Amino acid sequence: MISLLFYIQEPVSDRLFYYPFNPVMGNYFMEEAQYTYIENYIRSVLLLVQSELASDTANTIHDYLTHDEFEMAFEGLFIEVMQLPYLPKIDFSESRKVGELLELDQETVFDVDFWNKFRNYIR
Repeated sequence: MISLLFYIQEPVSDRLFYYPFNPVMGNYFMEEAQYTYIENYIRSVLLLVQSELASDTANTIHDYLTHDEFEMAFEGLFIEVMQLPYLPKIDFSESRKVGELLELDQETVFDVDFWNKFRNYIR
């Protein structure tokens, strides 16, 4: 598999994206709209559970989002969500979709077993 590295400069922030190249399917570039969707989804879940999280945890997740570290924000947020004493009213099918867009089903950031724990939690 050949890798493709490209750089997008935006007026507000600079982002560096890395995507695999698949000879059969061609280049896959996640569109800005998908990143906006992912960011908005993570922010909506954070808003829903923020009062239940430690302030430093919420601030850290905000920092990840500010720096476009969506994988870290998603995984960190759901590690905390899974520890809540109740099941929040989150659209977990949407959560799974976002996690898969971020490819956390293939490679995680903080917890090597995150995806298995996450899948069991959302069943």
